[in-house]
Amino acid sequence: MSESRVLVHNKPAHLDEEAAFRSRKDGIYETVQELGERLEKIRSHATTDAQKAALKRFENDIRTLEQQANGATYPSRLTDDDSNFDSFDRIETLETRALKRMEALEKELTPKRKIPADRPARDHETILADGTGSFTRTGKTFQGRQIYRDEGGRLYYVDNLHEGAASEIEVFSSTGKHVGTMSVDGVFNPDGKVDGRYLNKDLL
Repeated sequence: MSESRVLVHNKPAHLDEEAAFRSRKDGIYETVQELGERLEKIRSHATTDAQKAALKRFENDIRTLEQQANGATYPSRLTDDDSNFDSFDRIETLETRALKRMEALEKELTPKRKIPADRPARDHETILADGTGSFTRTGKTFQGRQIYRDEGGRLYYVDNLHEGAASEIEVFSSTGKHVGTMSVDGVFNPDGKVDGRYLNKDLL
C-alpha cells in the first residue's frame, strides 16, 4: 500500500501538466455550452436588425471559441516548448471576452419590466404611463387602449396582440402613419413598421 502511494505522489510532472491542459480544455467546452444556452434565452428579445446582427456575430464568436479549443492539442512527448499553454492563454482570453460580451447583450436585451405571460402590458407597466417618459394621454382610445402623444407629436398605444415579455407599443407619426413599434422600455424598432397602416383621422 505504501509503495502505491509513493508511486502516485511521484508521478511524472508532464502527467500533471497534461491533466491540467485537458481540464482547461473541458472548461472551454463548458463555457461554449453555457454561452449557447444564454444566447437562446435572449434571442427572442432581439427585434431590430442591428440587435439580430449582433447576436449573429456573437454566435460566430462562440463557434470560433469552440473551434480554437478543438484545435488545441497537448504534445505527444515532453518538451521544453510551452507554446501549447501559451495558445491556450489566448483561447482563454477569447473566452473572457465572450463572457463579458454575453453580459452586455443580456443587459441590453433582457426585458427590465416583468409583464405576466398571459396578458399584454398595462399602460402603467410601460414607459407611456409609468412617469419615466414624456407622454400625455390624448383622451382617445383604439381597441380599448389609451392613445398617447409625445412632445414631437408621435402617437402611441399598447398593442393587445402581444403578451408578456413580447408586449409592445405601436408607434404612429403625427399624421397617423405607422412608423414602427417600441418596447415597453422605450426602445424604438423601425423594423416593426407596417406599410399602408394608418390611424383613423378621428384618432389624431
